[in-house]
Order: sequence, then structure tokens, then C-alpha cells
Amino acid sequence: IGSFTKDLAEGLVKEGFRVSVLGIYTPAVLELSEPVIEEINGVHVYRYPLTSRSKIVQFNSMAERLKLYKYIKAIHAMSPLDLIESPENQGWLPKGAPFNIPLITRFHGGESYFAVELGRKSSRLSKILEKRQLIHSAKIVSVSDHTAKVTLNLFKLAKPYTVIYNSVKVPESLQKMQTHRIYKHRIVFTGSVIPKKGVRELVEAMNIVFERYADAELYIAGKNIYNIDGRPFENVMLDSLEKESYRERVKFLGALDRESVLFPLIAGAEVCCFPSYSEAFALTPLESMAIGKAVIFTKRSSGPEAIEDGVSGLLCDPSDPQDIADKIMFCFDHPAQANQMAQAGQRRVGECFGYEKWLFENSSFYKSLTGEIK
Repeated sequence: IGSFTKDLAEGLVKEGFRVSVLGIYTPAVLELSEPVIEEINGVHVYRYPLTSRSKIVQFNSMAERLKLYKYIKAIHAMSPLDLIESPENQGWLPKGAPFNIPLITRFHGGESYFAVELGRKSSRLSKILEKRQLIHSAKIVSVSDHTAKVTLNLFKLAKPYTVIYNSVKVPESLQKMQTHRIYKHRIVFTGSVIPKKGVRELVEAMNIVFERYADAELYIAGKNIYNIDGRPFENVMLDSLEKESYRERVKFLGALDRESVLFPLIAGAEVCCFPSYSEAFALTPLESMAIGKAVIFTKRSSGPEAIEDGVSGLLCDPSDPQDIADKIMFCFDHPAQANQMAQAGQRRVGECFGYEKWLFENSSFYKSLTGEIK
């Protein structure tokens, strides 16, 4: 959501909008002793510290939401706001926006959504707050049709919504990577190294892939701090490999700088694989498609909205290591078809998920609400 907000805010400023971004930060994210107000690339940014004063979680939650409401009123008093947008996650505006300012809620995948998708329990308080925010929202926009349908069905709300897919902002350096050296039988995964991303099943699939391809390697790039029962998730995954020699062929790289390190890593892959259990609308597969890679994505959640199976990439069952391995080996065994899918995927990103198209759709959406487009 951070990258999304930055790209959208700066893009809207260039379109002539006046944009403010307000965030409340925990000390783990950003240490703040007092509010910080600054202007970045024309965007007015307000950063406030999260200050818990009670041992009762529910009390703190409501106190912080009341503070957010107060902060919005103060900003509105200085420079009147026409619209307010907030993600649905944890329902930070359960009372709606002050002064009857129209509130837009954008579905990025909230706590309640992922709980349903992954079959786990969610916070009852979060569910109440998210539903209250939706009830008070003038408009709902979602990053995928699947996310909107699941979320509204969960809350038993029959509200209209608009789908505006996330975009890939492709820098010129990304386009030039099409001529980058490709390492045969190299598989790349990028993203948070957590169970819901299907990375454990991807590692298990390597038992099948490595047995057949003696030179195959799996590179895993992303934040890697998750633990299971006190053990690093990385070690749990490596223990699923059937041969000791396989462990050396799975490389955990940690978080990497996107443009200088991560994008060249993707460019050097023969296949990029993202067998996620649930997404709202993931950007990492689209970035790999934009670089011209053969991409394997999930057949669950919004996967089919991003990739046309067998046309612009392949979709796999994230719970089935055999299916993941089969899709990877298909790309290895049929390089011409894999290349055709990669080219189709690159075209699809340009035509459906390009930054300029996305910015125009958002700009038009906002203008329609403020009466500038009838």
C-alpha cells in the first residue's frame, strides 16, 4: 500500500490535484516523538506517532481512530478536502469522514479478507471496524474483482464497487533488461518469505525439479524473518528437501534493492514462480512479466485476473508441490512456448496494467466524484 500510495499521490499532483497523505506509525515502522509534516514531490505528508496508553487493546484501537479523525479535521481546517480515501484494513475510519466529506474505501485486502481466504480466525474488533467503515463509505474501489466480491460477501453488504487494477510503473532501466543474460534453469521467487506466499510448497517442489535438472537453482528474495514454533521458516523449508545436496541449490537472499539488485535478478531467471495462497492483486508477478519473464502464478484469488492461463503465463495450485514442479518443468522443456507466454505477458502488462492507464482511471474516478466529469 505504501508504494501504491506514493505512485498515486505523485501522479495525481502532476494531474493538477492537491494531495495530502496522512499516516500513523508504530515505533517498529518509524520512531516519532512528535508529528512530522513535510512536502515530498508536491505531496503534503503528515506523519503521526502511534501512542498506546492503555493495556486494553480495544481501548487503544478506538483512541487512535479518534485521533485520526481529529487529525483529518485539522488538515481540513487548514486546506479543505474534497475527498478522503482509506484502505479497508482494520477499519481506521469506522465513523466515516468528518464534515460529510465523501469517503472512498479501497480494497487492498484487509485482515478479514485474508482470514477468509486462508481459513484462519480474524480479530472480531477488526471485522466490526472494517464493516462500519464500509457502511459509511460513499464509494468502494477494489484492486481486483475477487477481493471486492469476497469482502462484501463476508460483511453481507450489497454495495456497488469499481475495479481499478494495480499498475506496474516500468522504469526505462527495466525495459533494457530484456537483453540481460539468462541463467538456464534458474527459478526466482520474490516477495515476503511467509507461508501464505506458497514459498514452502515451492521449496518442496524442488525435490522433483532438482532430481530431473542437475543444474537447476531456486533464488528466494524478500524479507525473511518469519518463524514457526521458534524456528526460522527458512530452516523449516530446507528440512523438506530430500537430499543434502539440494540445500545448496536453494538461495535465500533476503530483502534486496528493487532497481539495482532485484530487477537484474529477475531478468536473469528462466522462470519466475509465485504460488501464493491469497493475494488482493500482487505486483511482483506483474513486474516479472514486464521484464519479459515466463511467470507461474497462483490459480487462486485474483491470479486469473492477472494472468490468462496458458496464454500470458501459467497458473498453479499453491497447495500442490507436484503441480508447481510440473509448471516449472514445462517452461524448461518447452522454451519456445515459454517465450511466447513471456512476450504475451509483457504485452498484457503494457495494455492492462500500465501506469499511465492506471493513473487516468484513478484521475477520472476522482473527478467524477467531485463533479468535474459528468
